[in-house]
Amino acid sequence: MTDWESLYELVSEIDVFFIAVIFGVAFSYFCMPFVKHKKHALAAGAAFSAMLLFLWVVPVVFNNFLVYSLCILTGLMVLCVLDQKRIRQKIFLAITFFSVRWLTVASGNCLYIWIHKIGVKVLHFSESMALQFKLFLFSVVLNRIVDLALLLVVSWFIGKVYKYSDEDMNRNEFVLMLLPSLSGLIGYAMMKYYDDNYKADTGYDLSEISTQFNLMCLCYYVISLITIIVLIMLYQNIKEKQEEARQKELLNGQIESMKHHIGRVERLYADIRGLRHDMGNHITTLEALYETGADKTAGEYMKELKQKLWSSDFEMKSGNPVTDVILSERRQEALEKGISFECDFHYPDSDNINAFDMSVILNNALDNAIRAAKYAADKGGQAQIKLYSYVKNDIYMIEMENSLWENEKSDEEDANGHGYGLLNIQSVARKYCGDMLVERADGVFKLSVMLVK
Repeated sequence: MTDWESLYELVSEIDVFFIAVIFGVAFSYFCMPFVKHKKHALAAGAAFSAMLLFLWVVPVVFNNFLVYSLCILTGLMVLCVLDQKRIRQKIFLAITFFSVRWLTVASGNCLYIWIHKIGVKVLHFSESMALQFKLFLFSVVLNRIVDLALLLVVSWFIGKVYKYSDEDMNRNEFVLMLLPSLSGLIGYAMMKYYDDNYKADTGYDLSEISTQFNLMCLCYYVISLITIIVLIMLYQNIKEKQEEARQKELLNGQIESMKHHIGRVERLYADIRGLRHDMGNHITTLEALYETGADKTAGEYMKELKQKLWSSDFEMKSGNPVTDVILSERRQEALEKGISFECDFHYPDSDNINAFDMSVILNNALDNAIRAAKYAADKGGQAQIKLYSYVKNDIYMIEMENSLWENEKSDEEDANGHGYGLLNIQSVARKYCGDMLVERADGVFKLSVMLVK
């Protein structure tokens, strides 16, 4: 004779194990787009599953809400310990997953109720224990498949629309992004509370006896999930437009800077043309002074002429007048701030690379470098900048190193973690089929830019 009670208990115990695995896997998948190392997300998911199994085997009976709250808190703590950056974002992930988990499971339960209603209509269902057990087993398996599928689909959508996953949230963004998750969670709790009270009064689940209520719950859960995804997408689009506007503003500033450099080059050439025009008169004057024996006056005249010639030239010789201006000005700025400046930069011998793009690279790179080196100097560290370039086959490389204080943000990040200067450099590099590499170690920030000539 079949012991149906033992079979039901066995399936329920196996189901708990699969629930732990499913939600642990889903939490790992949910976090992966937001962490640098996938193993951190896997560790968080494993911690979630381990806590769920632990709370299942302990003799104390906990409320489901408390159980999953402890599980998500455990996963969050593991994430924060392994990666201590972007804490607000990690809290947002934990709360959002907590809400998504309840909403997807509740949606699956609505489907389960309809499947159960169809099953009980099978002929002689109430008289066949085997048929009842098969329906129970089918419902459990289907429920877990639906739970995992819904969780993975929603997680995939969130990871897809969340474009700036490598940036932390500010306070306002954090609050705004949590509103749909909290709203969905509170709505679910209210419907669950109403259903439980109805069952306490009548002995029946309202969801099971009222198709309208079950459908209303399902619609609310699905709309809440869609709202979470849509709000994230809309806010990311707003951030993208803000970043485009800021990059445009920076580009306009660089255009003005370029105009300044070009103006200085034009003034330099005007001075040189003037000197060339007057050189014959200067030579005639010097000859007359020496012929009359006014050697001292001739020497002073020669000294003044020499100073005039030096003032009409740049200290840096890079092979291009625009980059000469940029390097000369940046070198002077660095020296005035007590920063050592070493430069072996040579403009590429290529008609494909224009001076404006090169000025974008140098201006952004040296602006960041001077600011970082000055900050390091103010903290008592070294202050130096090294800039050099070289050509290998058709590859033109620019490499720059500067002092960096250990606790300082790389890339001169603003409050939101943006590195617009480096983004502009990378944009120029990719225009020439190249790319950019940033390294930071032992108090040194190193920038490498590769361009194809």
